Amino acid sequence: MVIDSSTNPSTVYAAQGITSGHSTNGVWKTTTNLSNTSGNWTKLPGSGSNLFPTSASVSGAGRIRLAVAQATLYAVVHRVDDSALMGAWKTIDGGTNWTQTTHPETSSGTTGSSICSQCWYDLDIAVFPTDPNIVYVLGVEAFRSTDGGSSWAQISNGYTAPYKVHVDQHAIGFIPGNASGFYLGNDGGMYKSLDAGANFTNLNATLQTTQFYRGSAHPMSSSEVDDTLSGGWRRGRDELSVLVALKPS
Repeated sequence: MVIDSSTNPSTVYAAQGITSGHSTNGVWKTTTNLSNTSGNWTKLPGSGSNLFPTSASVSGAGRIRLAVAQATLYAVVHRVDDSALMGAWKTIDGGTNWTQTTHPETSSGTTGSSICSQCWYDLDIAVFPTDPNIVYVLGVEAFRSTDGGSSWAQISNGYTAPYKVHVDQHAIGFIPGNASGFYLGNDGGMYKSLDAGANFTNLNATLQTTQFYRGSAHPMSSSEVDDTLSGGWRRGRDELSVLVALKPS
């Protein structure tokens, strides 16, 4: 869900994107006060030949992510049958007409799975608040456009040396007042760039954010849990994930 706060803060857009596909998948809009529970939502399929992709078949639209700035709304769409990125669309008239942007993987050096082979898992889009032409699409890797999606550049690569950024991008946060600065969140933690992705700083050394999956407590003492070896999700490129148990005695 996103709010077009720059032009009309009462306009709210929401995406329904059931990953297995559904006839109600798509982009919806309301212009009523959210505190009014009787507010109406309108689906935005587009018009004429300027349509948003349908979910009528297994090759249709699944998961959908939105971003909006300066009355320009962007959407990225996961394709149901192969979990790839179907594409990115934008509208400048509130959803009356949709235009498909160039596919991010048209940029040089992409592998065919750089953006998404698992868009049900890692997929997002963000647009810089004061410049709707600066757009980021996140998947396995991260992509950036400075011309509203007409062209793209891949700005991360987790598989080829020097491993600038871990794979599987999930979130991006802009640094206020710096159109080239942002934080990137992924399966490997958090990274920062101040130059539009030309260079990244790994911020994980001081983050205490390991996601623990398993643990074991002493069966005879409720206090003996602090020495337990636990299996945690990978942090940065240092990975540890194990099954754990304590000897009963």
